[in-house]
Amino acid sequence: MRVPFTVLMAYPDYATDNYGEDTYLAHVEAKGPEEAVKVAQCIAYATYMDDTEIADMTGDFRDFKVLAMFGGHLIDLAAGCNELPESSMAVAQAGIDGGWR
Repeated sequence: MRVPFTVLMAYPDYATDNYGEDTYLAHVEAKGPEEAVKVAQCIAYATYMDDTEIADMTGDFRDFKVLAMFGGHLIDLAAGCNELPESSMAVAQAGIDGGWR
């Protein structure tokens, strides 16, 4: 029986200009955690290859490093949270300038 997993992975350095910041979130169904990781890595790699010019193709699906894995299909509620309105950015900057830690 296959069960749902959510796998969060980091893009490999050759696949992004923002290494360490770009992630791929995959929802998969697998027999267990090991299979879930492999399926998620294959999906992420296939997506990367679809977006890559033939001349730039490189790497391996295992280059997508797993950051976290969860049972079930979780929804990323933080998507877009780094895109704060200008007024929120001003408040955050004032806090930083004022010594928030």
